[in-house]
Amino acid sequence: MGTKTKTAAAEKRAPRLAIWPKRMLYLAYGCAAVITGSGMGLKLWQIAGLLLPLVAVEYIFRALVGKRMPVFERDLMARIKDGASDRELMDFFQEHHLLRFAAPRHQMQGKLGLIHSARGRHQRAAVAYREALEDAPPKEAFPLALGLADALYEAGEDEEAEQVYRQSMDEEQRSGRGCANLARLIWRRGGDLREAEEYLRHGLDLTPGVELRCELVRLLAEQNRQEDAAWELQLAQEAAAQGEISDEEQQALNAASALMVDRGSKEEGSE
Repeated sequence: MGTKTKTAAAEKRAPRLAIWPKRMLYLAYGCAAVITGSGMGLKLWQIAGLLLPLVAVEYIFRALVGKRMPVFERDLMARIKDGASDRELMDFFQEHHLLRFAAPRHQMQGKLGLIHSARGRHQRAAVAYREALEDAPPKEAFPLALGLADALYEAGEDEEAEQVYRQSMDEEQRSGRGCANLARLIWRRGGDLREAEEYLRHGLDLTPGVELRCELVRLLAEQNRQEDAAWELQLAQEAAAQGEISDEEQQALNAASALMVDRGSKEEGSE
């Protein structure tokens, strides 16, 4: 994955040098050390010695970030889940000065994108995720690319959302939500329904749920595959019977059941 997605995302912004305060500080110190050492006639190894404090500072920063980032992520998710206001979330983000200064830029931009997405500011979330992808190493780009695709999907940018989903997911890296959203995009944009079904089934494998299976019922019925749709509806009903389901899941189940009854009535009428 990675390279294509990062390139596509970066094309949405004018090229720029990704610099934030820590990099500026390092750059200023490094230039000062080289200029001072050269002016004093120091040898190369002596000038290199002047740069050792940077190595020590970076080591300390990484240790502190590694310790504080998991706590920050846990507390941020808890606040989002508990329905914290926009102001509370942004204040929480702003008050973590050390992480904003020392943590890798793509990580903090990704968290900012998460905050915007959670509060429905999907265009701003897309901007944050794009900026995160500009600096993200390939091994950390996948969740950021999915965040960008989800933000674009929620913002109604269907064409670009589909492109980013396709570029970011492959056989080795997939997301249940990403597969489901891609299936919906293919479906509502008049694409190949068999392909949409394939992605929807991948989504179900990764994140099983009554509501998603009911979507599969609708998709199969759209293809006039009534027996397959009836089987998936039965599986959804069995899953619902095994435990409590949300209001949204119950509504999806009722709608799928009504659809199958309607389809059955039409088939009987045509006979």
